[in-house]
Amino acid sequence: MSEDTSWHWQLDLKLRTCQGNAFQTFIGDLMEARFGDDFVRVKPYGSLGDKGCDGYRQSDGAVFACYGAQNGAAGSVSQLLGKMDDDLSKAKEHLGTLMKSWHMTHNVVEGLPVEAVMKHKSISDANPELPVFLFGPPKIRELMGQLSEADRTRFIGPVARNSDYQHLQLGEVRDLVTALIVAVDSTDLPPGDIVPVSPEKLDFNNLSGSSRQLLRAGRINASHIGTYFNAHPDPMRGETVAGVFRNRYAELRAQALAPDTILSELYRFIAGPGDVPIPRHVAATSLLSYLFESCDIFENAAAAEAAE
Repeated sequence: MSEDTSWHWQLDLKLRTCQGNAFQTFIGDLMEARFGDDFVRVKPYGSLGDKGCDGYRQSDGAVFACYGAQNGAAGSVSQLLGKMDDDLSKAKEHLGTLMKSWHMTHNVVEGLPVEAVMKHKSISDANPELPVFLFGPPKIRELMGQLSEADRTRFIGPVARNSDYQHLQLGEVRDLVTALIVAVDSTDLPPGDIVPVSPEKLDFNNLSGSSRQLLRAGRINASHIGTYFNAHPDPMRGETVAGVFRNRYAELRAQALAPDTILSELYRFIAGPGDVPIPRHVAATSLLSYLFESCDIFENAAAAEAAE
């Protein structure tokens, strides 16, 4: 895993878990860390409201409005479009010459719906005197990359290095596997046989670069995970965990979620909520990579071709 970009997936995961006011707080913290006193955090006070402004950069008159979607997905398109109209209208009415540009800041990791792109174009055409921008994960990633490593850690937690993946702690794997089995009634799970996987599986599932990095980092421990299951006193341990994952994957896929969203949900399913210490992160990503490669979660290119 590249030392320079290994934090990208953790940032995406953070954005997926920030919604509503939590996303607004995250953006305020990030902008203050990057721009210092030049950025002014704005919040509504009683009936006064925020005038369509969630943050203001004094040096260039940039006004920021925040939309924190659930799970980093577009969700209700009408809600997003309505917020763009409403916040810009309020800002134009109340901020006057203070506003030199307007930025619709969002956490939609999977990509905006085309309706939002069309709305941005229509707003820009209707306000030729005012630069209007969509400020999403690529720009947030750019700003995060300009921070020190210590500041990035404050925002997204510690980042595992290549050397960390070379020191997998099987005790962490054991604890994660035990927690999964205890939390799920395995008696009603579908069969979870470990099956061969095609080498094209990453490409076939159209996963992002940061997700591929995560799985490739965990892959170096595949033999250790396999040894753990093979040596376990319960010979069905591996098949039980595969069944747990197959069931959870089926639930997520039935919601028509994007592949990267499914992967992040499966990671949280293993690692648990909140900040994840590096040893547990390494164990969780190694287990996730092992199951991605060796059991029936996500789509196997060879299986898909055989079905045609």
